[in-house]
Amino acid sequence: MWTVENALSPERCAAYVARFHAATPERAPVVTANGTEIDTAVRNNTRVMWDDQAEANELVATVRARVPATWNAEPLVGGNPRLRVYRYEPGEHHSAHWDTVVELPPARGTALLFQHRVLHAALGVTSGVKYALRTDVLYRARPR
Repeated sequence: MWTVENALSPERCAAYVARFHAATPERAPVVTANGTEIDTAVRNNTRVMWDDQAEANELVATVRARVPATWNAEPLVGGNPRLRVYRYEPGEHHSAHWDTVVELPPARGTALLFQHRVLHAALGVTSGVKYALRTDVLYRARPR
């Protein structure tokens, strides 16, 4: 796990917050053995989602120098087109899940990079509002 400070400008961060508020946020679900469902004991934040391959690739380009060019011998190919903005208000959280307890100062524009298969949680917000933009760095699968 590592961070990239100033990955996004304050203006770009504000634009994502504005995009969140211009959309219709939904309660973020969790994936369970029974499929996708709402379980507010596990996760009670809201989100908006959209798909944009070009935007995802541009976001990955902002941190490309700080991520491995290859992963398990697979080359980096770009970003996951599924983009999400999460909002956490006081009392909202996302319990431990696979996708590190991470504690960062509230530094707007900082990118947090980590492997999905690391257990982590979004701890409850005690004051203010936290927004998080998510995409994924994708590596090409080897031909089988």
